[in-house]
Amino acid sequence: MPLDTLANIRTEVRSLLNEATAGLFSDAQIDEWLGQVSLDISVKTHCVETTGTVTLVQGTVEYALPTTFANPAITDTEARVIKIYGAYLSNVGFLRVRPQVWGRKQPVTQTVPTWYTQWGQRIFVQPPPSGAGTLSLLVSVNSDTVTDLPMSYRHLLIPGAVYRAKIRDRKFTEYAQLYAEYANSLMYQRQDLQERGTDTKADQDLPDRAERVMPAGS
Repeated sequence: MPLDTLANIRTEVRSLLNEATAGLFSDAQIDEWLGQVSLDISVKTHCVETTGTVTLVQGTVEYALPTTFANPAITDTEARVIKIYGAYLSNVGFLRVRPQVWGRKQPVTQTVPTWYTQWGQRIFVQPPPSGAGTLSLLVSVNSDTVTDLPMSYRHLLIPGAVYRAKIRDRKFTEYAQLYAEYANSLMYQRQDLQERGTDTKADQDLPDRAERVMPAGS
């Protein structure tokens, strides 16, 4: 069954619980667990990726991070930025720096921001902008809405909800096994899909000379 709706995901949870219709576990209880698992997955893996914007104001270096997001749109109205992965203005990327370097390396005469620092739900830019502009952000956000998760993560919602049901049913041995499987899958899913490195100079090196090797006798 495709995991494209909350109802379908709930059906898969009920299948593992061997309870096709509400009995020990109500639909509302399962949906609440699925929301908790969605939030857990999004926070621990940073898998809910989207974009947002900040309007720059002349001379202002501190801004609140956006709370509405597009491309893709985020359904959870309480979603907040976990981490900024990229910031750019007029198609020029900013460098993420620690605040200790502000004013130490860039010329004080520069008027276009090129550095940023995230602190909680705030973003600081340096040097102060000399005029208005729109700063575009590539961000990960938290969400308790299951359909905000990428499809490649939604299968984790099922064991995450089932292990919560096992706690409710006081089946602690089954809970421990399911939780261990869920936690391990979460860790490897992040390593495989979300952790990003950067290309090094060596990755871009080409051989100084390439020769075509011909088979013997040709």
